Amino acid sequence: MRCSILLATVLLAAPSVALADETQTGITRVEARRVEDPDAAQPEDRGSKGREPGMPPAGGRDPRDAASERAFQDASCPDGMVPLLSDGKREIGEDGLPACRFRRQFIKGELTNLGSDKLVVKDSRFGLGLGYAHLDNASYLALTPEVDFHFGKDWALGLGVPLNFRAYADGFWDTGKIRLRTQDYNNPSDYARILRFLTYGRKEDQVYLNVTQLFAATIGHGAIVRRYFGNVDTNITRVGAEFDAYGKYGGVESYLGDVVQPQHFLAGLVFLKPLGFIDGPLRETLGWTSIGLSSAVDFQAPYELDRFTPVSGRPLVGDSDVCPTQPQAAYCQSGEPIANQTRRAQVVGVDVETKIVKTEGADIKPYIDYSRLLSIDNPIQGERGQGGGGFTLGMLGRFNAGEVKVHAFRVVVEGRYFDGNYLPGYFDTFYEVQKFQYITGAANSAYEPKLRTILNRDPAHKRAGFYVEAAYQYNNGLAFMAAYEDSFHVAGPDSICGELCNKNPEASIVGARNLTLHVEYPAYSWLQFFGSFYRRSFDSGAFIDTGRPLGDNTLIYSAVRIHALPILFLNARVFRNWQADPVLGEMKNLWGGSFDLEFGYEFNRSKG
Repeated sequence: MRCSILLATVLLAAPSVALADETQTGITRVEARRVEDPDAAQPEDRGSKGREPGMPPAGGRDPRDAASERAFQDASCPDGMVPLLSDGKREIGEDGLPACRFRRQFIKGELTNLGSDKLVVKDSRFGLGLGYAHLDNASYLALTPEVDFHFGKDWALGLGVPLNFRAYADGFWDTGKIRLRTQDYNNPSDYARILRFLTYGRKEDQVYLNVTQLFAATIGHGAIVRRYFGNVDTNITRVGAEFDAYGKYGGVESYLGDVVQPQHFLAGLVFLKPLGFIDGPLRETLGWTSIGLSSAVDFQAPYELDRFTPVSGRPLVGDSDVCPTQPQAAYCQSGEPIANQTRRAQVVGVDVETKIVKTEGADIKPYIDYSRLLSIDNPIQGERGQGGGGFTLGMLGRFNAGEVKVHAFRVVVEGRYFDGNYLPGYFDTFYEVQKFQYITGAANSAYEPKLRTILNRDPAHKRAGFYVEAAYQYNNGLAFMAAYEDSFHVAGPDSICGELCNKNPEASIVGARNLTLHVEYPAYSWLQFFGSFYRRSFDSGAFIDTGRPLGDNTLIYSAVRIHALPILFLNARVFRNWQADPVLGEMKNLWGGSFDLEFGYEFNRSKG
């Protein structure tokens, strides 16, 4: 961490200029040369003209892009403007000076907020929600006071105190007792939930800080960390922190998964732009070249679960009564399976990227990554502890169409080749559940932790695969996204885990075939909504099981917010996710949801 801070200090010393942004069209060449764009000095990620200051984007942009764009601003034009060309030649205005025009707004970053399980309101506001919540197959009265502030153009702060009172089944309705939901405030990390977000700057700014429980995180190209989200389990709330800093010749990205328990999850990327000094025609291609070193680590990854019997027994689940009686446990938190042994799960990687196309309407970037899951010491006797590695060759394309109302497209295509004892995107959206049980099918208490499952696979078993992602967004509003990945055996033994599969047949299912669908409308109008659908690890069966269409490996998150009256909002959530069954010990897929009436007010609302 000290090295990252030192490097960031050096890199920040490099000069940079403001990112250009187009806000007007249809002006003459002379007007273009003389008019200053009032918004040019305030670049906004994802082209969000109405975004409130300090509000983090939904995933943001790669700081490597932002750094290069600032470095390549044409000095002959005011901020927010670019040279006016005709047939490849610079036009001269009536005043005899080189003509400039407003730059078309180009949207580069993530186009959706995929990975989060809640709606994010972008305006300053205050509100008190009163309603019903269905959690853990029980009924609760939900009371939620929240307040969001946006200070100037950089700072934003959101606070809230969610309170769920047991309504029925040993609740106030049938017993008269007032009882808070015990899972909400029984871990140290849970008490940080009052901080919804604290943000400085934006993702593409030279310095960016985002402390939040609302957003998923990706490091680099996603070969190691792809949309990691610490709050996929409704029984656990973690507030993470993201810090980025960059200069003309490089920068850093870093992510802390839990500010209360820093040892929980850490990830970071250091990148250098060795050709950042290039000018002229090559600046749009070789000038974008960067080299990155990245790593992510869970210092207490579950390795062996505490079971009632040593073989195939159901795992024990921690709570405030059980954990004090388990001094031998290496990890015991309420609502999560107890781990007798933990190990460090760490993935390291190196990558290179450049640009082959960069115009006002298109941006295409190829990249190559190599990542490796590190081996562990002292594996369980008779089992493997060796980690493997894999290559990713990818292409990221961003395309914009339209002048004022922009149609933005984002496409990712990757080819992969990796060892059997490695998994691309190891720290993903559902890591916080699958680190206890690497679920690849129907709910079953026999699943082992993710680290143990992957390390027990045969390194001689070689696989090739692919990842495809496409997203579309219209005018910073309605957005769609779809992603699909799979892999197949290409060399080495047919079985991915050999004789060890006989001990744990579930381990023979690779878990590489995943589908994701997402839609959202996060605009400032009277309606906001999102819906996410995940079909995970359906390698061993049909996509749709007619007997159980959703199955245990289908997860759903959705929410809607309606501005009914000036001081009245209707909020609703429906979700289907994995939770540890306190009796069976297995990760079961449970429905949940909430509905509330929120009395409050939103300031400076846009009616777009």
